[in-house]
Amino acid sequence: MNSEEQNEWVGEQLRIAAQVKVFPDNHAPQSRFSRLLLPDNGVTDAMKKQAFVGGVDVSYSLTTNEAIAVYVILEVPSFEVVFVDSEMFEVEQTYIPSFLAFREIGPLRRLIEKQTTNHPQWTPLVILVDGNGTFHNRGAGLACALGVTTGLPTIGIGKTLYQIDNLTKDVVWRGIDKSLKDATRNLSLVEKEDDNQKNGDDSDFWIRDNEWISGEPKQQEEPFESLSPTERRQMVEKLVSLSMRCSDSTKPTSRLRGLAIPLHVPSRGILACAVLAHGQRRQPTQTPIFVSVGHLISLEQATQWVVAMSVFSRIPEPVRQADLRGRALLRVKEGLKA
Repeated sequence: MNSEEQNEWVGEQLRIAAQVKVFPDNHAPQSRFSRLLLPDNGVTDAMKKQAFVGGVDVSYSLTTNEAIAVYVILEVPSFEVVFVDSEMFEVEQTYIPSFLAFREIGPLRRLIEKQTTNHPQWTPLVILVDGNGTFHNRGAGLACALGVTTGLPTIGIGKTLYQIDNLTKDVVWRGIDKSLKDATRNLSLVEKEDDNQKNGDDSDFWIRDNEWISGEPKQQEEPFESLSPTERRQMVEKLVSLSMRCSDSTKPTSRLRGLAIPLHVPSRGILACAVLAHGQRRQPTQTPIFVSVGHLISLEQATQWVVAMSVFSRIPEPVRQADLRGRALLRVKEGLKA
């Protein structure tokens, strides 16, 4: 890519970013704190009725320049896949960090527009995207581009950390470890409280002694000993076991769904949440995913939807299904060629 092409792409991303609508969080004054996630009433109510949630993913061939875009729609609360469509395409652009949307937006947009035109009865409440949203250098990741161009609410799911400014891998993991320790300590204190906690609000689930993970130098200078992978796994297991210790399902701590840690860029504010200890499965999730707004949703709601849809894995089910089906279709096609 020459400098002129790059400038055009940057300009397009800035235009997308200007059109992104990020809804305010319900708990905006407290959003700078890490939070133990409880089921959200809005998401829970939506999932009690018949509703649809979409997921998109692109899988790439290891032997050719072909890729496949997959769009799935799940019905909730059954998590049954009710719609699948895919499009095979040739990759015309090499991967360039921060410009992923230009490789994938075309086929994904076509799949969604075809569904909303031909099968509008399955149009999802929200689409989960394998790719970042506002957690992007110019606030215009793939989830933003897809939301703006289709007009549908979207959520960005980053499986690995996207580094912005001083939010390096070391800084983020350090912050995650501190949040795990603080969350476990706070949850232990809440568990010891008497029954008057049952009908209270969820104010105790904001970890007020642990603010966002930030690239600010002062936060990086604070002394803190990071956890080893084994210690981190044990800490997550302890956090989850504390939430399950009470047999009384009406107690708030018995409904823990994960830990959300805000990621803060000094020049732009909170752009994402690192989410871990989620996934309704036997092995607690110690590897985080990074959730950001795509379009027409708040970060708080985006995080709650992602956790609610993470039933079998740390990856929310709509994205996981799109990924599995894309890989399977590629294997079939490559097998036929062989």
